[in-house]
Amino acid sequence: MPDKKRVRLGILGTGGIVRLAVPQMLQADGAEIVAIASRSAEKAAQVAGELGIAASFGSYEALIADPSIEAVYVALPIAMHAEWTIKALRAGKHVLCEKPLTTGSTDTKRVMAAADEAHRIVWEGFMVRHHPQWRAVDGILAAGRIGEVRAVQGMLTRTPPNAFDPDAIANRAELGGGVLLDGGCYLVHFARLAFGAEPVRVTALAEDDPDLGVTTFLSAMMEFPRGTASFTVSSRLRRFQRVLIVGTEGSLDVRIPVMPPPARPAAVVADYRDTLPTADPEVLEFGPVPSFREEIDAFAAAIRGVSPGPFVPGDALLNAAVIEALAQSAAQRGAWIEVVAQDIVHGTKAQYAVMDRH
Repeated sequence: MPDKKRVRLGILGTGGIVRLAVPQMLQADGAEIVAIASRSAEKAAQVAGELGIAASFGSYEALIADPSIEAVYVALPIAMHAEWTIKALRAGKHVLCEKPLTTGSTDTKRVMAAADEAHRIVWEGFMVRHHPQWRAVDGILAAGRIGEVRAVQGMLTRTPPNAFDPDAIANRAELGGGVLLDGGCYLVHFARLAFGAEPVRVTALAEDDPDLGVTTFLSAMMEFPRGTASFTVSSRLRRFQRVLIVGTEGSLDVRIPVMPPPARPAAVVADYRDTLPTADPEVLEFGPVPSFREEIDAFAAAIRGVSPGPFVPGDALLNAAVIEALAQSAAQRGAWIEVVAQDIVHGTKAQYAVMDRH
């Protein structure tokens, strides 16, 4: 029988994503946030007090060594994801790591191997996949309502308040900064989801900030076996996000695909061939939903063996391979680069064990 106790979760990191995610995570039914860690004991205590977390640690090592903590949310800069995800797995913790899982396929394979050896679950933190609008998209695609998907277009742009701050994590290449890893990972993931396949080859053009040395604008095209996907991601344009999925018998327009504002409903406009010519497309609206709460509850359910969650084991590795090819293309000013096929046998034992029960 599945264990129905709440999962005791600790958090590594005190950055901006923590202040966004944790208030939602604290609402979860399946898990409780019991501790947070920083490299500064003072900082950890301060953030713990602000967020209402009972315990704080002045090092990441101390948190993952605590035997009472079952799982860890890694909310560190991208370049630190692999190191601390692997350390947490080897300490016997299940890990939810903020997206992208690592900076590339080599480190992703290392993480998956560590999860395999520890027989623990590791998830890449795409909280958007737990929002009901993407569950609806999944269902519509699976039912074939829009026919065969042949084209996907995406846009994810914004100019954050610290866009030009050289000390901001997003502007530090050595920490994994740049829009391809931070935002492009979403749009690659959405395209792969829509096609239900992996791209064959990709091309990309990018602009780097000459002072900061990170990519601030990138446009890409991905060739799939039966169609194409294109997207633009930028940290220097007005805030805008959209994903359009077009099939042979209809289309899906996902209006706020990544992070719907708290007071604004998300909407998917579905237009099917069987819609009457005089009728408007179907508009599916979803009220404000705390996606991070949904993600934590799904993660806890996977740990307890209740449900395997929405991800195919190894999905992070497949996504990483595409991102690597896009980075290589951008470095070669738009050369077409073949996507290297990935073996996803390793790093999946614990996740498959849950799937096998369902």
